[in-house]
Amino acid sequence: MLKAFYGKNSLDSIFYPNSIAIVGASSDKDKIGGYICSELLKISKWKVFPVNFKWKTIQGKKAYTNVGEIGRVPDLAVIAIPREPAIKAIEQCAQVGIKNVIVITAGFKETGEEGKKLEEYIKKIIVENNMNLIGPNCLGILNPEIGLNCSFAKDIPKSGDVALISQSGAVIDGIIDWSFKHNIGFSKIVSLGNMAGIDELSILKYLKEDKKTSAIVFYMETLEKGKEFAKVLNEISKVKPVIIIKPGKSKNAKVAIGSHTGSLAQDSILVETLIKENNGILVSSLNELFNVLVGLKSKKSEGKKTVIVTNAGGPGVISTDAIDRSEFELLKMTDERKKAFSFLPKEASLNNPIDLLGDAKSDRYGQTLELLVQDSKIDNIFVLLTPQIMTDSLEIAKKLVEIAKKSKKCVFSCFVGDKEIKQAIEFFDENNFSNFQTPNEAIVAMNYLHKYRNFNYERIHNNYPFDKEKISNLNEIIKKKEGLLDLSLTRKILDCLAIYLPSKQLLNAKTQIENVHLKENKRYVLKANSKKLIHKKEFKAVELGIDCKNYKDKISDMFDNLKNLDDLTLSLEEEFKGTEVIVGLKSDETLGNFIMFGLGGTYVSIFKDIHFKACPLTKNCAEELVKRSKAYELLKGFRDLKPVHLDLLYETLVRMSYLQKLFPSIKEVDLNPIICNDKGIYLVDVKLLV
Repeated sequence: MLKAFYGKNSLDSIFYPNSIAIVGASSDKDKIGGYICSELLKISKWKVFPVNFKWKTIQGKKAYTNVGEIGRVPDLAVIAIPREPAIKAIEQCAQVGIKNVIVITAGFKETGEEGKKLEEYIKKIIVENNMNLIGPNCLGILNPEIGLNCSFAKDIPKSGDVALISQSGAVIDGIIDWSFKHNIGFSKIVSLGNMAGIDELSILKYLKEDKKTSAIVFYMETLEKGKEFAKVLNEISKVKPVIIIKPGKSKNAKVAIGSHTGSLAQDSILVETLIKENNGILVSSLNELFNVLVGLKSKKSEGKKTVIVTNAGGPGVISTDAIDRSEFELLKMTDERKKAFSFLPKEASLNNPIDLLGDAKSDRYGQTLELLVQDSKIDNIFVLLTPQIMTDSLEIAKKLVEIAKKSKKCVFSCFVGDKEIKQAIEFFDENNFSNFQTPNEAIVAMNYLHKYRNFNYERIHNNYPFDKEKISNLNEIIKKKEGLLDLSLTRKILDCLAIYLPSKQLLNAKTQIENVHLKENKRYVLKANSKKLIHKKEFKAVELGIDCKNYKDKISDMFDNLKNLDDLTLSLEEEFKGTEVIVGLKSDETLGNFIMFGLGGTYVSIFKDIHFKACPLTKNCAEELVKRSKAYELLKGFRDLKPVHLDLLYETLVRMSYLQKLFPSIKEVDLNPIICNDKGIYLVDVKLLV
């Protein structure tokens, strides 16, 4: 038996093979192995070795019983046979020395425990033999540049500069089919399947260096190495955009993902946060994905100032609404600027949108656009058209493309309609020009790209002088704890971050009531503390409005009502008024540490106003997090509410964001509420859970 000895191949050997073995090849092209074999035999750039013990020849080529009989080591083996013989074929590939394998076969971890064990065995083989494996349970791979189709995708798309990675083979089929209509080409296409060997990180790293790829599309269902993915995405997005669609927000979708890929679905909001924090373009639907790909045809948007040109008022109004929801801004048309458009009919509107009127033809559009592209204050030009009796749509499209090619500005369009603008749309596609079906779709897609191109990668973290010895000693204590940490330990942990809790008077029994000292004209809060009291209000364990007159009765009543709690203590602290916010910390083993912010108190469950960022924060990140929340309108001052001490709030968030890094045993942190006013920031209820 022939055996080759050489080091681990680059993934180039998968995408640019000189020789390919098809295990499961057949003369029946309706079978996966037969179809892949026929696709590979269409081109003579590579040698094809059909493998099937049933036949001596397949599709006019000599067939082999197994890969060991080929007599040479192919660069790549594609396996498309049932599960048990597929495992044997992988073993044979390892024995022969084939270093690159694509396993189309399904029936592994996505089917349950038995399949999971078999997949673990495959992993063992490929690790021990230094092999690259794509799959199992995948569609395969395509390299349109050279016409390579090692998959059962029906068509090979046009060659281009967009790479497509997917954890769903069917999504690849749909995107390929769509790409023909819109003249989108692809550099590499990879169906990852169960990722027993090569995962999304390996492919992303390869595509980052691939000169044929200038943008990456990733259909993601699960993320198994979130922390490493964040680093890789951060580096790739600096040189080329990564457009990601991530389903799985609903409970039913999470169940579907589990049955589809055999992986547990993570908290979708944390995955989304991780993507956005590292400048991935996270789209919410396939339609948005398609539109962003169309938008990539345009030149880069260098700024926000936008002018809309239209031949109809309605689409202009719709576009104006869409602009208001985006980061773009409508350029103000000054009187001086308007003078340049004296050639337009007096009925034309020279505000922004510029309405050329329904009888506008290519000459009017062309003259207007020629002026706009020369205006240094304009960054983006959005051209709208609706087909009317005198509208020469194709000629307008030609004029638009001609001017856009000469200009450095970002020019894109929306020709609204179908039959009457068909030729114009075909012309746009032939000339790789960004035209969209609706104004909203155009602005949403271009806004994604604008945000991507203007992302701020700078992260200057504070170099806090944390007391390492004190933190180490506390960590030893925390390791021995379970559940909710007590107030004393909580205070010591927060002290390490220079975050201080309001002073409290503690009571362990009724007999200590006489030791309580309250100030006149002050109101206090009485709280019960116990490991079992995670949500105090549900157990009537919080009492407001405590003063010098009623405190004895209130303390006595709370001790009586909660006497069944063996670790019960009560605390009294000053009652603060202000805007209530919530801050939370969550640690995910795969994804990392995250901080949450939003409206606090009882508003949490009503408005669900919660927003996340990855830890640790910078001051700018803390400010962005707060400004995303509905709470910000209250915090900056509203009606009779004075502006709160925002800088102190930002500093508190930044310091809190280090907590789980310094104390890794603490898995969840809940600060609800934090009361904010113009005098300070008060952490009145803190829960740390291990």
